[in-house]
Amino acid sequence: HTVPGTSQPGISLDSLACPSAGNCLAVGSYNPSPSRLRPLLVTERNGRWGKSSEAPPPGGAGKNYNGNLSAVSCPSAATCVAVGSTETAGFLDQRGLIVTIRRG
Repeated sequence: HTVPGTSQPGISLDSLACPSAGNCLAVGSYNPSPSRLRPLLVTERNGRWGKSSEAPPPGGAGKNYNGNLSAVSCPSAATCVAVGSTETAGFLDQRGLIVTIRRG
């Protein structure tokens, strides 16, 4: 499975939530380059896995930020929430990352 715009990225899927049979969301990270780590989302709808996509960057993040998503939960069939962390200026600027995914 590849992420658009990359070739052979390292991918790690760390958490999976399925609000209903055949409808799931997997989260983790991928490496678009050796020194970058980006948050990743992969969605299954009606039993078919779609293309993976990068989660939206956190507010104020430049093009050189790093981030990952480490857990996901779907409190309803229409909404999932993923959490992880991001750094925008090295290890001294680590912050929590929350992404809400609305389905439907």
